[in-house]
Amino acid sequence: MAHWVPTDLTKSVNVDVFPAMGVAGYEYPIEPSKHVIFQSVSNFRSINEFYCGLDGTWGGTSLTDDAGAPDFGSSYASAYADNDEFNPYQHVIYADIHNNLTEIYWQSGDKNITDLSASVPGPKAILPIEFAGYAFGGLQNIFFSLPYDIGKASICRLQRFDDEWSFLNLSQIEENISPQGNPLPGSGPGSGPTAFMTTDLPSSIHVLYTGADDGSVNLLTQVNSEGPWTLQSLTTPSPPAVLTVGGLIGASINPRLQAVHYCGFDGHLQQISWIGQTPNSLTYSNLTKPLGAPQVFWGSRPSSYVFPPDRSTHVIYFGQDGHIHELRSTNGFDWTWLDMSIDAGLTDDQAPLALGLHNNVPNFAAFVFTAQLTEHVVFTSVKNHVIELKRGA
Repeated sequence: MAHWVPTDLTKSVNVDVFPAMGVAGYEYPIEPSKHVIFQSVSNFRSINEFYCGLDGTWGGTSLTDDAGAPDFGSSYASAYADNDEFNPYQHVIYADIHNNLTEIYWQSGDKNITDLSASVPGPKAILPIEFAGYAFGGLQNIFFSLPYDIGKASICRLQRFDDEWSFLNLSQIEENISPQGNPLPGSGPGSGPTAFMTTDLPSSIHVLYTGADDGSVNLLTQVNSEGPWTLQSLTTPSPPAVLTVGGLIGASINPRLQAVHYCGFDGHLQQISWIGQTPNSLTYSNLTKPLGAPQVFWGSRPSSYVFPPDRSTHVIYFGQDGHIHELRSTNGFDWTWLDMSIDAGLTDDQAPLALGLHNNVPNFAAFVFTAQLTEHVVFTSVKNHVIELKRGA
């Protein structure tokens, strides 16, 4: 297998902007191009973009300046490209300085702005805790948590259809309210939400979050993208399940196998998997211990992607040894381990910045650039530079 090759994108673009914490990354297939989004530490209120096409030349711009958008407020930016066949856009979601959830969206020209908080009931001062945007079934979906009550938070969704945004509080759906009146297990979401969509038909949307007071891994599921939502704790009983610290990542490994990856309380990378649309029978796996791979940096959030040519699943995590590690499987159960930092020959200055518990920030952006069938992992270094690791082509 080819080696990972590092590139310092901050030096390549040659601009005086440096990421404050984590980065977001995605491909925009219609151009085709790849994009890295981050908050600038040199201009703390700016959302910046590095971009690259098929020629391999990277450029950079300030999205907030280009769009005339409000300054960055807190947390981090979520970014994605939608899959509209005829009119696809790129999207960046962030919490602005006015405590509003703001969207910048564009194709290849002028940037546009949407005040997403205008579609959320309640006082404007409520700031989303965590959020993530996705394109599911031709519709834009933004999942986020809001601190509606003291000591509690709600999982909510904004969905765009025919240029209109609709709001749904998933925590207040009748089926999800427990007899004690607490809308979700624990005191509400601790980390998340993150979401993924199954590739099998009829497709299902899965929304993941952790319990704030009990480390539980919880799943909201909607089958066929329009049916009722159901709630299930994936870590009940414990054992055999291992509770979580930090963030989660979920993936549809193949049309039938779904999986969730996270850092467990034991420090190992854990997997919960099931066959089919809904988790009726769960399998629990410790992925790092059998391989002798380093434990996960406490509370950090893994990233993952599926490589189309061989349908292999790749889980990227930050180890307690300060290195980046890759676990790879072609069936979701038999895994191999690679120390990416050693494989790529990273220097001390290129080492990843440690982002652990309570940062609410993904450590890495990991994605496939399908136009060239290359694999990409992007992160913030200890020197606050954007580093890309690339494999293939």
